[in-house]
Amino acid sequence: MQCIRYAMYSICNVFDMQCILYDLTGVPNVVKSSYVFLFSIIVSNFLKYEPDGSKRITMSDYTAIADVGETLIDFLREHMEDLIAPDSIILFSPGELEDNDDVRLSLFLFQVHENVHLKNQEMQVIDPNTTQYPPLNLDLYYLLTSYPSSGIQDKTERTKEEHSILGRAMQVIYDNAILSGSVLRGGLAENNEEIHITQFPLSLDDMTKIWTTFQDKPFRPSICYIVTPARIESTRKRETQRVVERNLTHHVPGVGR
Repeated sequence: MQCIRYAMYSICNVFDMQCILYDLTGVPNVVKSSYVFLFSIIVSNFLKYEPDGSKRITMSDYTAIADVGETLIDFLREHMEDLIAPDSIILFSPGELEDNDDVRLSLFLFQVHENVHLKNQEMQVIDPNTTQYPPLNLDLYYLLTSYPSSGIQDKTERTKEEHSILGRAMQVIYDNAILSGSVLRGGLAENNEEIHITQFPLSLDDMTKIWTTFQDKPFRPSICYIVTPARIESTRKRETQRVVERNLTHHVPGVGR
């Protein structure tokens, strides 16, 4: 606990925080843990700002969509390698697959929408004289599709395997609905982003419309997911001038007449 207190003092000194630490001797461990957890949240918020009070800007490049796709594929490969070969999980359209492709699971980005809930954000302060337009926050819609092995001749066994692969993929995503930290790829990892994965139910009619765009491809077991937010930072900036001086005149009724 002493080392934790030293760490807290150090962080307070770095960020010029007026912090008071109490003696935690004799305090139950659960209370100590809660105290340290709350302190870490406070510090993480301070880390979002520069010493002058302006917000620290981290850039999510235009590769954000590609980074999300890479993150999802690598994550599925890592967690399903005991069932299927990692290179059989690909980021690709079911309509472009060839019959001789050894693919067991495909992830296909079929739709992109702007996230309406994150649309009206404030301008970001870069420095006292410059603000930046808020990022473009996107919802990414993916189609996850499973395929059986061509080496299985029995049709029932092929179907069972196909369903097992899809079920395992759904289990992995369900247990890891929020991805952050070391599992992220590209600019997502560099900017400490966090993406959320949610099942997006489609009606049979809507699912059929998607599959009809894949000419001569039979309908396969599929499920849709929405992944959000994928942030693409704006390159637009606005120069601003702060008020540095203001003259106020105070008038008292009846005085000066």
